[in-house]
Amino acid sequence: MAVAANTDKKRVVVIGAGFAGMNVARGLGGDARFDVVVLDRRNYHLFQPLLYQVAMAGLSPAEIAPPIRSLLSRHENVRVVQGRVDRVLLDEHAVSGDFGRFDYDYLVVATGAQHAYFGHDAWEPFAPGLKTLEQATEIRRRVLSAFELAERASDAEARRPLLTFVIVGGGPTGVELAGAIGEMSRFTLLSGFQNRLLVLIQWAWSYLTFSRGARLIVEKDWRSHVNEPASKESEH
Repeated sequence: MAVAANTDKKRVVVIGAGFAGMNVARGLGGDARFDVVVLDRRNYHLFQPLLYQVAMAGLSPAEIAPPIRSLLSRHENVRVVQGRVDRVLLDEHAVSGDFGRFDYDYLVVATGAQHAYFGHDAWEPFAPGLKTLEQATEIRRRVLSAFELAERASDAEARRPLLTFVIVGGGPTGVELAGAIGEMSRFTLLSGFQNRLLVLIQWAWSYLTFSRGARLIVEKDWRSHVNEPASKESEH
């Protein structure tokens, strides 16, 4: 069923309740000139900067995912609808999905971004990204399972691959995740695990200079491990 726009007000449809979408909804909240509809396939607003803390068992998912409705509840002219947008009908000024259809006067598309594997999507099962709660809890499961398996291993050589973690990317998320893994091994797991000797490799690749480098971090020992130019042929 189509939901027609009120003729007395302009309707603003916002697709996505991330930082951009929420800022738009809050900015128009309480403005009598507009009716605002916020569409999101999830019913919570994800605070992505702290996803790494969920991935490393420092925070629970609920602590960084408050309900969208509670964040916008004080704005009477803002409506929140959970659903997936399938089509944007530009000529008709409408969007449609599993929720039905909404007509709009103004449309804001704020659906965010996702990680990329630069044409190597087969890597994803082995190296999940860190953009969603599901990915964060999956990383946490893998890391904690690795420590559990290392605890059962009979010798150091068997433990070494289990406690070796590779992080691809040296941006804010990669750096924070690296630090959180080190902190978890030294403090969080201090009382429960005997085998916590961590090998953490942070791998960074520059697509502009075709240079690569990795830092090897063992407990408190930070050393430059690799810093060499790579030819374009080495990409293949």
